Amino acid sequence: MGGAVVDSAVADSTARDAAAARAPHLRNTPHNKGLARFKKTVARQAAKFPRDYFLETGKKTRAVALTFDGGPDPKQTPRLLKMFAKYKIKVTFFLVGERVKRYPKQVKAIVAAGHAIGGHGYTHVSLKALPMRAAWRQINRTQAAFQRAVGFKPGLYRPPYGAVSDKQVAAFGSKGIKTINWSVDSFDWDSKRNTPRHIKAEVLKHAHNGAIILLHSGSWRANTARALPGLITQLRKRGHTFETIPTLLGIPAAQKRK
Repeated sequence: MGGAVVDSAVADSTARDAAAARAPHLRNTPHNKGLARFKKTVARQAAKFPRDYFLETGKKTRAVALTFDGGPDPKQTPRLLKMFAKYKIKVTFFLVGERVKRYPKQVKAIVAAGHAIGGHGYTHVSLKALPMRAAWRQINRTQAAFQRAVGFKPGLYRPPYGAVSDKQVAAFGSKGIKTINWSVDSFDWDSKRNTPRHIKAEVLKHAHNGAIILLHSGSWRANTARALPGLITQLRKRGHTFETIPTLLGIPAAQKRK
């Protein structure tokens, strides 16, 4: 009898561990306390808001989504679009509103090439620290810039620094805007670990089926562009395909109010 109880407890523990491993979470190993807190926060938010907040897809697929924050950029955006056309892949760009306003031609080119777009704040300020009215101002100014540039408002939002409050996630979701963070961080934003070799190695170490991969697209992130050919090639050799966020997650590309 006692053995059966122990076996049952072990089985329950194993099932819980397996469920935790399947739950959306950041795959990278944190290298400081701040990143460890961030990893716990994003896993909690993904579990709390399964329809409005995403780190990865839950469907069975070999696809991954390459996502690029920080553009558009008059020099780097055309280079990236040329590269993606060469490799015949589609990606997702999370764009800063004030840069959308400044470089609408680049936004049009992204959309014309079949890539997805989303907002990344109007001035790349951390929304989590802002009162709701100020947070909405960041969102609405960015959406207005997109409307003027390409004729629609995206339904995707990538919070700067990945920082967003539960209240904000719920509010944005109620208006048809999905919050998109990531399950794999390239650390191309970290000057201590953003050589092309480090970027490629970090992504390949943690890439998984259905991953959302964080990268950056500004001209000041030249090492990211240098890492991409080898990274794309290696991911393909592993059997991965590339999809935009709306395709990977099965969500609308444009904002649709609930």
